[in-house]
Amino acid sequence: MFYKNFLKWICIFLAISVSSQLLANDWLYTVRPNDDASSIGNKYLINPYRIDEVLRYNQLPDSKELLAGTVLKFPLDMLKFGPARVQVLSVQGDVVFLRNDISESLSTAHSIQLGDKIHTQENSYTVLRFADKSELLLGSNSELFFDVLTRWGRTGMVDSRMRLLKGSAEGRVETLQGPGAHFEVHTPSAVATVRGTEFRVRVSQQNTEVTYNEVSEGKVNVDNKISELLIPQGFGIVSEKGKAADKPVELLAAPQLVFAENLYPAKPVTIAWQKDDKADGYRVELFADNEYKQQIKSYFVQATRINFNAIDSGDYAIRIRAIDSNGLEGLDSKHQFKLNEAPMAPTGLSAIDTRIVGEKLHFSWQPQSNAETYHLEISSNKDFSNLLVEKQVDNPSFSHLAEMPPGDYFWRTRGENEYGKGYYSDTQPFSLKLPAEPQINQLDDTELGQEVAVTWSKVPYAQSYQWQLATDENFESIVDSSVSKINQINLKALESDNYYFRVAAVGPHNNERYGPAKSFQVYEKGNGKNPFMLSSLLLILLAL
Repeated sequence: MFYKNFLKWICIFLAISVSSQLLANDWLYTVRPNDDASSIGNKYLINPYRIDEVLRYNQLPDSKELLAGTVLKFPLDMLKFGPARVQVLSVQGDVVFLRNDISESLSTAHSIQLGDKIHTQENSYTVLRFADKSELLLGSNSELFFDVLTRWGRTGMVDSRMRLLKGSAEGRVETLQGPGAHFEVHTPSAVATVRGTEFRVRVSQQNTEVTYNEVSEGKVNVDNKISELLIPQGFGIVSEKGKAADKPVELLAAPQLVFAENLYPAKPVTIAWQKDDKADGYRVELFADNEYKQQIKSYFVQATRINFNAIDSGDYAIRIRAIDSNGLEGLDSKHQFKLNEAPMAPTGLSAIDTRIVGEKLHFSWQPQSNAETYHLEISSNKDFSNLLVEKQVDNPSFSHLAEMPPGDYFWRTRGENEYGKGYYSDTQPFSLKLPAEPQINQLDDTELGQEVAVTWSKVPYAQSYQWQLATDENFESIVDSSVSKINQINLKALESDNYYFRVAAVGPHNNERYGPAKSFQVYEKGNGKNPFMLSSLLLILLAL
């Protein structure tokens, strides 16, 4: 163990020494009020007594008093340095790290040091914070090895260099302090050198010698030994090992979200955006926090919408970006939202179809485990702007007497609980129609003095029947009229004449709807209408 640690320190020292020789720059320090040479030496130098050499290097008198505002140059090899550690901010899913050939599940209790390797599994992520407050999100199915983690005492300079062997990484790098500060991500095909920016680097899944670099803020220098390019903000490149990289390509614009809500009362959560004709697809990333540090999952979709059905209630954030034909991912569109624990939209609504006015309607749907009550609505239009019925019920069913006028109607329901009101179900249509008018049964001519029995068909949900008797077919000369509770009456004491009879059912929205009238005659005994006399005359004529 001692031997391995000793080798690590030798590697650190050699890396720093080489960097110092290659960089002819010095670390600069501005003298503050009340500073003196002794305190500066103690604070920043490996050997505090070498502060006199620093003063001579700056052509300053050997004095303990320094003027505030004086800029001192420090050779890097004089400065204190030591190993830097990396903090684990969040871990999602199955993430392991290897140290001294020992594998262990990564957690926020760990800190990463030189020589460690992190491996994220499928749908697993981790966010790391470096000593200079820079942060790196390591994506799913990725491997990251830490080559250099050095901190230059209290100067603010941090040297962070790592190798992304596969997968993806996304960084937000603080402005680097001084010539000894580095933030580099090496891939099998190129080296991305970052100085205060937001960037993404991704190793191709199909060919590990191909790397994608995208810069959303600042600049990144990419060197693949054949060519070296500076990628400006809003651009990206695809580089391949052993080949000169093409010119940087402008990244696709951030997608425009469509009607994105900040509060979703229940699942599903649907996020939609406008189509980009230049995009071959879209990257959608879901986070469990508003600071984009706890990634839950990354999706590739070709549609311009996505539904989240399997998430629990809580606060979330998403990022969406378009992907061009080169495979470069564009600028992020960000959105934050909250999901309540209200019930999902009810399903399994019963079909009602067409019913008769006055009939009792039965509405039912599938029960929801987290619904405390249900809210049912009936409307005469599909947008429910004209509500006719609003009812709060405890069970997933409701019966209603259909006394509304005939026409087309719509109904829907939603679950509710202590967390709020859930989504409405799909809308179900139904229709109400009036029953057929009463149909009068056979009505024969009747001899004067006899009762006339009149019957007609029953009408569903009729409360009574209104009938009229007249001597003209237009019913302008009404002889008699009344209301019957049943579907028959007996007409008495009618004078001889031609008559017309009609009847209407009395019920909801069904008054004055008379069925077709029927005529009959009341004749005097012995006149030409007597059936016996007619038969006798017919027999006489036949005999002749």
